[in-house]
Amino acid sequence: MYTALRKFSSAVLGIALITAFSSAKKPSPKVYVCDSKTSYAYHLRRNCSGLMHCTHQIIVTTKEDAINEGRTACKICAR
Repeated sequence: MYTALRKFSSAVLGIALITAFSSAKKPSPKVYVCDSKTSYAYHLRRNCSGLMHCTHQIIVTTKEDAINEGRTACKICAR
């Protein structure tokens, strides 16, 4: 009886740990955006030729935040 209870509790603990780690949110990758009112894209590379035209500050943010701001993927570096 004790052995069966011990195996059962080990199985429950294992399932709980797997569930906890699998539901952990993965961090959104970092992207680059031009801090301009007319800027509309986010860039995967800091040295993207599309980002080189930015005359304002270049900001590092998350892809999730850039999308939430209404930005779309750059047609050059995010193909």
